[in-house]
Amino acid sequence: MKADARCRSCQAPIRWVITKANGRRMPLDPEPVADGNVFVIGTQDGMPLVEVALMSEAVPASEALRYVSHFVSCPQRGEWRKAT
Repeated sequence: MKADARCRSCQAPIRWVITKANGRRMPLDPEPVADGNVFVIGTQDGMPLVEVALMSEAVPASEALRYVSHFVSCPQRGEWRKAT
C-alpha cells in the first residue's frame, strides 16, 4: 500500500484509512506484515476501508495482505494517547 503522509511524531510513512467499525480515520503502516490484524475490504470516499480484527488469528485466511495500525508501531505513541 502506498504511503500518503508521514507521522507527525516519528516521521515514518503512514497511510490514512477509514475503519468500518466507526468510520473514523486511522493511520496505518503502509507495509504488510505477517501478524497484522488490519485488512482492506474496499474503499470509502477514495480512502481504503479496513476491518480491524481483535487478534491476527481472526483475520480471514483469504486475506493475504495484513497491516498494523501506526498507533501500535509508533515509538512515540504515548504522546498521542488521550488522558482518561
